[in-house]
Amino acid sequence: MAFAAGRLTMDFDKIDEGYADGEKPLHFYYNREERIKNAPKIVQDFYAGKVNQFTRNPIKILLKNPLNRTMLIFLLLFCAFAYFMSYQANKNKLRIGETYGNLTAFSYSEEIYVTFKAEKISEKLRKSGKFTPVPLTVVFKAVDSSGTIVHVSELSDSYDGNELFIRTQFKDYDIMSVDADVTLGNENKNFSAGILKR
Repeated sequence: MAFAAGRLTMDFDKIDEGYADGEKPLHFYYNREERIKNAPKIVQDFYAGKVNQFTRNPIKILLKNPLNRTMLIFLLLFCAFAYFMSYQANKNKLRIGETYGNLTAFSYSEEIYVTFKAEKISEKLRKSGKFTPVPLTVVFKAVDSSGTIVHVSELSDSYDGNELFIRTQFKDYDIMSVDADVTLGNENKNFSAGILKR
């Protein structure tokens, strides 16, 4: 033991670690060349650069053998299924006619506020002159926890290609979601949105 710079330190170099009578003390080699010389042949070949390096292209790895190709197909099918399910689950924003519609609903105090938004059409379609104003009809249906429609409200307006909001409100604590049957021109879509608490 040594006491240096105000700290107690241990000097392990002079400690006899013990070994049986007649045996030589163990000697550890930390020399890289010595370790490689005593290593198996595959390790020696790897350090010498004789072993083929692994390919870094993940596509080549996935297409290398039939098992990997099968795994790639299942991975692609799973991604397509997840994308399809996320699209189906997002029923509050859908394409209708030449635009997108978005249904939102939130509760504040004792009221449920519902908004249907028809987004602005593309500039390309607007400049082409092919778009004409069309009637927009929204039938809002308030649905309770048992799936029963408890309130219905129908509103209409004319959609001229600019952003358009159609709003209504319901007074009921039991409303869990709002459905909307939207008719834009000749096209009809069903939207659905849960109630956000505020």
